[in-house]
Amino acid sequence: MSELHHFVSIFKGPKSDAFVLVLTFALTVLVDLTVAVQVGVVMASLLFIWRMSEITDVSMITKEVRGEEDFGDDPNAIALRKVPVGVEVFEVNGPFFFGMVNEFKNALRNLEKPVPVLIIRTRKVSAIDATAIHVLRELYHRCQKEKTQLIFSGVQPQPRRAFRRSGFIEEVGAENFCEDIDEALMRARAVLGLAKGY
Repeated sequence: MSELHHFVSIFKGPKSDAFVLVLTFALTVLVDLTVAVQVGVVMASLLFIWRMSEITDVSMITKEVRGEEDFGDDPNAIALRKVPVGVEVFEVNGPFFFGMVNEFKNALRNLEKPVPVLIIRTRKVSAIDATAIHVLRELYHRCQKEKTQLIFSGVQPQPRRAFRRSGFIEEVGAENFCEDIDEALMRARAVLGLAKGY
């Protein structure tokens, strides 16, 4: 804040960053440096959480198979695979944390009725927190009641460690944590008692 060119350059960026800067500067001048730093850190943290929740999304991607979405240049797109009847695939993109669990729950409400197999694709989830694990545990218990097999696909290293520490992998079964979508679909076919090509 003491260097004018840095101060001015922040005003050329996002308005939210400029707001935090002005608020911190005003509190430094009018109140106290300690208070200004504390408020600035809290505001910056809230801003970070909001931005992370904006870039994270959850979607039912099985509809790509039905031609409702463009899969672009993604060689791992679900549209390039044969998804058996009775299997629904959801994908979480971005950090899976307390700021987006409601979006996850809302996306799951798109399931009109229980399905035999539910695949949660997490290849783009780089981080997960305890709240998200709790929500996934609730989903697992719901799946047990509805006789739905829950399968995870593409779990990244940090989420895998968090799942292991919390006992979630043992609870769901290590065989239901697959390296990629192809392995997850193979697991789904085995659960459904289908031959490899179906």
